[in-house]
Amino acid sequence: MTSTDLSTRVRNREAVIEIWRTVLDLDGSEISDEDHFFRLGGHSLLMIRMIHLLNEAMGVEIEVQDVSSQPTVGAIVELLERTSRSERTPASVEGTPTDPPFFPLLPAQVLRAAKIRSRPSTGQAGPHENYAAAFRLHGHFDSEVLRKAVWRVLERHDALRVRVSPDGLSGSVAAIGTVDPVSEVNLRHRDILDLLLAIRGEVLRAFDLDSGLLLRTTLFRLSSDESILTIVASSFAWDGWASREIFVRDLSAEYAAMVSDDHRADLAAPSSFARYCIERAHRHDPAREAELWSYWLEVLRGIGPVPEFRVPGSAPVPPISDSRASARIFRKVAPDVVQDLRRAERSTTLFTIGIAAIFLLLHQYYGDGKVGVLAPSGNRTARGSEQIVGPFAHFIVLVAEIPPGATVGTVLRLAQESTAEAQRHAGISHEELVARLLPDVSAGADGWPVRTATFAVEFESRSTPLLGNLQAIPEPIAGQQLENISLWLVRKGSTDSEVSIEVAAQYDLSWLQPNEIEDLMADFETALEYLVRAPDVKASEVSLRLVRGDGGAAGRVD
Repeated sequence: MTSTDLSTRVRNREAVIEIWRTVLDLDGSEISDEDHFFRLGGHSLLMIRMIHLLNEAMGVEIEVQDVSSQPTVGAIVELLERTSRSERTPASVEGTPTDPPFFPLLPAQVLRAAKIRSRPSTGQAGPHENYAAAFRLHGHFDSEVLRKAVWRVLERHDALRVRVSPDGLSGSVAAIGTVDPVSEVNLRHRDILDLLLAIRGEVLRAFDLDSGLLLRTTLFRLSSDESILTIVASSFAWDGWASREIFVRDLSAEYAAMVSDDHRADLAAPSSFARYCIERAHRHDPAREAELWSYWLEVLRGIGPVPEFRVPGSAPVPPISDSRASARIFRKVAPDVVQDLRRAERSTTLFTIGIAAIFLLLHQYYGDGKVGVLAPSGNRTARGSEQIVGPFAHFIVLVAEIPPGATVGTVLRLAQESTAEAQRHAGISHEELVARLLPDVSAGADGWPVRTATFAVEFESRSTPLLGNLQAIPEPIAGQQLENISLWLVRKGSTDSEVSIEVAAQYDLSWLQPNEIEDLMADFETALEYLVRAPDVKASEVSLRLVRGDGGAAGRVD
C-alpha cells in the first residue's frame, strides 16, 4: 500500500466514524473497525441516513445491500476504496421523460391490492389502508397556490399516480391532471365536533385503485387566518414514515417558491418508483429469497407474524370487527430518567432500549420465554429511494427468546441482536409473511387475527415545516381506526438542555380502558428505568403495576 493509499484509507475511516457518531448520536464514543452498526443500536432507517451521508460526503454511490451484510467500519472503509462514481454504475431510480407504460408491483403491493379489492364497497377504508397527517396553519393561505404545488409534487412522485391492473400484478402511471387532489371545506362558525367529524371522514374515506390518484389534501377553513390542512394517502403507495416527511418537505418547497415568485423550488432530481420496481424485479435473487424465508420461518416458529398482545387481568378482548376509533395519550418521562437514557444512548439507541422495555413487559405479563413485537423497517434499498414517496417501509417482527433467570441487561443484549438480525433479513415484507403463515387472514379484508402491539421512535425538533411564511404545526388526528396498540417514544428538542422524552400510546377505545393504558405506560417507563439503571436485576423481578394488579405507583430504581 502506497503512502497515498494509506492516507486515503485514514481519511475514509475518519469520515465513516464521524458519520456513525452523527447518525447514532455517539458523540465522544470510541468506535473501532470491528464495531457493528446494528449492535451499536442502528436500525434500517438510520442505515439509510448513514448511507445517504456517506454518498454525499465521499462522492460515491453505494447502496444499502452493499453494506447490510457486513455493516462494520472496516468493511465500509474497504468498500469505499473499491467504489467511485467512475468505477460503478449502480441501480438508479431516477426518472426520465418517458416512464414505462406498465411495471411489476412490489410483492407487498400485490397483496395490499388484493385485500383492498376484496373489501365490501362501503366507501370506508379498512384497517392499515390509509395514512394521514394534519397541520394547523395560522395566517393567509392561498388554496389555488396549494393546488398547483400539490400537482408539482405529484408530478415528481409517480407512486401516488399508479393505476392497478385488473389482475392486481402490475401498475401504470396516470397522467397529471386526471383527478383534482385538493379540496376546500368551509367550517367557519362551526363547532369543534364538526371539525373532528369532517377530518375523520377524510381519513377513513377509501381510495380507488383505478383512479390514478392515491393521495388527497383537504384545506379546512376555520377562520380568515386559520386553517387545518390534512394529507391522506393510501398505504398501497405510501409508507407512514419517510414518505410523509418527503412529501411535506417537497410541498413546502414548492409552495414557498410559488408565493415568492421563484421559478421553481430547489429540489433534487425527480425519481421514478416505476423504474425502481422494474429494477427490483430484474435483480431478483432466488437464493437470497430462500435464505430470507428460511430465517423467518424459524424465527417465527411458535409466535407467528402477528405476536398477540394481552393486558393481564383485563376483560375479554372484543372482536376486531368492533374497532371504531382510537385515542392517543402521552406521558412525560421523569427528567432524571431522561438523563440516564441519554447516557445509555452512547452505546445503543433509544429504539433498541424501547424494544428491550417491551420485551421485559411481555416476559413479565405472560411468563413466556419467546416474545415478539412489530416495528417499522425503512427497507429503502436502492440509490435514490430515500428521496421517493413509496410503500418501502413495512413492519418487521422483533423476537427474543428470554432464558430463565435472565437479567435486564441480557434482555437489552437480546433486543440489540434481534434488531440487527431482523434488519439484515428485512427483504421479505410483513404482508408476505402474513400471506404465507396466515393465509386465511391474508385473503380477507379484515385486520389481523389478534390484537398486537407495535413500537417506534419519533424525533421532534422545535422547528416545523413552512408553507410560504406560515408554520405548519402538526395537529393530532382524533378517532383514527386502530384495532391494535401502538407504543412509541418521542424525543423532543435538539440540544442536551432541551431534550425531553415522552412515552406515547394510541389504542382502540373498544378494547382497553383508560386505567389499563395508564398502568401500561407506567410499566413501560419502569422498564426503561431498569434498563438504564439496574441491568443486573433479574427480568422476572422487575416490579410492574399490571403484574402486581394493585394500581399502585410504578416501581422506582434508586
